[in-house]
Amino acid sequence: MNDFSDNVRDAMLKINAATSDADLMSEDIVAVLQRSGVMDVLNVANKNALTNHLAFWEALMIRQTAIDQLKDGLRHHKLLTAVQHYPESFESFFTFKGYITADEVLSCIDSSGFNPPLRAMLNTYISTASHRATSVP
Repeated sequence: MNDFSDNVRDAMLKINAATSDADLMSEDIVAVLQRSGVMDVLNVANKNALTNHLAFWEALMIRQTAIDQLKDGLRHHKLLTAVQHYPESFESFFTFKGYITADEVLSCIDSSGFNPPLRAMLNTYISTASHRATSVP
């Protein structure tokens, strides 16, 4: 859940903590559920289904375009079938088991052509994201 956006993570936590139907009617919960396409009645009896839907939507559906593009690229280079049949052989290409620092990410980006405010904004964004990732329990 650490990879989920703050508003989705907060909504999921509030839904899980809900003890009454009224708890589910908060504006932020309703907004996230509507954005994710939930059409169900909001009640405590189906709160597990609601959080499951949000997890599926946040983890997969909003990333579907990127996943489809990756699959198309693998298919184009005649690798998709091999990856599907032998996923363990390709795992190291698609996963990272260590930790990448903000400085390492910034060293991979040639920002010499960026204007100073854009370069500063990029540095702040990456450093903030790095700090947020390391401070989440």
